[in-house]
Amino acid sequence: MIKRLHLGASRLEKLTNPQLTIFLERSWLHLGEDKLENPNNKPLTYVDYSKINFRPFYFKKGDKLDFESNYFDHIFSEHFFEHLFLDESMDLAKEIYRILKTKGVMRTVVPDADLRPIPEKVGFPGEQYTWENQRKHKTRWSIYSLKLILELAGFEVIPIKYYDKKGYLYDKLDELPLSNHNGLLDSQMLSESKHIKRKNSLIVDAVK
Repeated sequence: MIKRLHLGASRLEKLTNPQLTIFLERSWLHLGEDKLENPNNKPLTYVDYSKINFRPFYFKKGDKLDFESNYFDHIFSEHFFEHLFLDESMDLAKEIYRILKTKGVMRTVVPDADLRPIPEKVGFPGEQYTWENQRKHKTRWSIYSLKLILELAGFEVIPIKYYDKKGYLYDKLDELPLSNHNGLLDSQMLSESKHIKRKNSLIVDAVK
């Protein structure tokens, strides 16, 4: 059976029905927030947590993921790594490399903070949150910094969507799967994108 990890999943009520058709499959383990917070009163989707595998999850420097090495075929993370400081991101990337199977992939989605036409403001979402708050964006990612961190952890990186230094948008999201995906694990998820909520983001695949 394919084993998939949804890392930094927040709460699934915030996802759309097309996303949930993928994430409610029994192949997924979801690591996310233990409490639902919805300060902007956005529409929510009902989720029966008794029918899925969901665990509360927080990560800090030095933490270890509670899984055997070479355990997961595929890992997906959307808008989570920007909530970690750079040293925490490095530690987490190393742990993800450990728990992925050879030829497994982590698809990572983060804000393309600085190189997009309208850069993300510093300290997003605002001064109302301190740097200790889990909602604060603590690291500003570009393709160059994210690729470096993942390569230092041992991954080969396949860029899917990003802005480069000249402001050019490289976007292969509608062309999945790419030729680089040949021979990698979980071809179903490598060819899928409807589970990505914020497609106007920096998106890469990290291959073990």
